[in-house]
Amino acid sequence: MSNLEIKRQLQQVQLDIQKRVGAAKDILDGLYESAAEVGRLQNLIDKIKPAAQVLWRPQLGPSEGRQLSQYDWRRMLGMRWKYFTGDPSLTQIVDGRLVVSHPKERVRDLNTGVDLTPSNLKTYSISHKMRLASNFSVADGSFGGVKIGGGLSGGTYLRNGVAQPVSGGSVSRDGWSFKLGILGEYLMLYGYYSNRPGMENNPDVLYGHAFRSALKWEAARDYDIELRVDLNDQDVPNGKVNLLVDDVSVALLENILFNDGPVFCDNASIQSNHGGSDERWAPYETTHIEYDDFLVTGI
Repeated sequence: MSNLEIKRQLQQVQLDIQKRVGAAKDILDGLYESAAEVGRLQNLIDKIKPAAQVLWRPQLGPSEGRQLSQYDWRRMLGMRWKYFTGDPSLTQIVDGRLVVSHPKERVRDLNTGVDLTPSNLKTYSISHKMRLASNFSVADGSFGGVKIGGGLSGGTYLRNGVAQPVSGGSVSRDGWSFKLGILGEYLMLYGYYSNRPGMENNPDVLYGHAFRSALKWEAARDYDIELRVDLNDQDVPNGKVNLLVDDVSVALLENILFNDGPVFCDNASIQSNHGGSDERWAPYETTHIEYDDFLVTGI
């Protein structure tokens, strides 16, 4: 092959490369334009969709390094404080975090709630950070249950003829509740609602529905937790409950009828206890859970 032919072939290769570079540049320009258009559309969507309303954010502190009193809890929960049960001395603020002790051979040690009314929103969320102690444990078998973190509920039930806020463990078709828990090795959702399993045959069933998530719990690990509920239309089983951990859905319940008749969310709660109704649910040794950044929003 002569030098002239080699030169011509090299020129042709150079032209082909220039054409491909130009085509690639056109593709990249198109991608940049598409990305810009996606950004513009997302900004439009963000303007159209309603922003989440902050309904409640407790102020943890300033009670650093000492046991909390019921007065401290009322101050932290703020004007929306509704009820407090359990032993406040099992709680303290350490490094800005709420630390709740779970004593050996004890159950049902903390449950507190705040009023979310008036509210006519459709979607509610309670989120927080959580860390289980390195020695955290649950009882074996069917007694391996713990109620932890944030919960949401709505409606009332009658106790001695007096209407009480639903907070779990309440048999009522006029109210509902969902909370985070642990069942054996897994995180779970625990709920009382009108069409939970067993209600069709026994409307007075005493127990809630324990729905195991896909996530096994780990001690000494930080979690970002969110419990989100989408209320059903009145008397239509189209509600949803979603448990998200580190922004990933690990448990989703659909086709929920939260309660008969009008449905609303008027209570948020913080609970942290082993149990269960007796000491068979208790931890084998004293342990604790750390919480932080509680936030309730609604849309």
